[in-house]
Amino acid sequence: MKQMARVYYNYFKLYFVSLHQYRANFLMNFLKLPFIFILYWYLWKTLYLRIDSTKLGYSFNELLLYLFDVQWISFCISANISEKISSDIRSGTLSIYLARPVHYLPAQFAGFFGQIIFVLVIGIIPLVCVHWLLSSKIPNPLCFFPVLLGAGVVHFLLEACIGSTSFWMDKVFGLKHLLMTFFNLAGGKLIPISLFPSWFIKISFLSPLRAIYFEPVRTLASQNSITTVSTTIVLQGVWVILLTFILFRIWKKGAVVYDAAQ
Repeated sequence: MKQMARVYYNYFKLYFVSLHQYRANFLMNFLKLPFIFILYWYLWKTLYLRIDSTKLGYSFNELLLYLFDVQWISFCISANISEKISSDIRSGTLSIYLARPVHYLPAQFAGFFGQIIFVLVIGIIPLVCVHWLLSSKIPNPLCFFPVLLGAGVVHFLLEACIGSTSFWMDKVFGLKHLLMTFFNLAGGKLIPISLFPSWFIKISFLSPLRAIYFEPVRTLASQNSITTVSTTIVLQGVWVILLTFILFRIWKKGAVVYDAAQ
């Protein structure tokens, strides 16, 4: 067990080091956040000048903070796991992993977790600064980090489920685009779910992205309410269990197809 844990730790460290070696490219991606933030500021500022903002339930600063937090979380967990898995399956690279005494999926998660840690090291200062500027308050890391980690796990499992369909499909881009189009709306990535009608809010509970974006951002906005944190973690836990079951069912059936094709 100890030796196996060391192997997964090496996957984590390898991915962390690779991000550090290519940090210039990584930082260029990070710099797109201010441009997205400026674009949101201009669009919503124009909208707020033309409507009664009290009907939205968000002040201008609160909405800006929500949109920033969503983009920040997306940046933390934006690894294309589905495309990586799809590429390994279609190219036959998966056979190399299967020959090793390590399970493929936990190894990929170890690398994914390395990215989250790396991004947190870089991104925590901008997060604190923006929260201080827009709300004069700083998020409590002890409340938010567990929720962010939960969001990362749900995101990884969802991406892995999509990528694993490559056992039967040549490309996963179409399926991923179709699912993400709905999930981005129902998950609160584009605008807060609370701005939608009540029937859509109920449907949004069917979206795993709600546990990735809307609820973690709500945790930040709730000023570290223990109740909100607990509710978010429970929702994430439900999706982790459900997606883990779906993933291993897909993987078990897909591995049979993959072995037969070799």
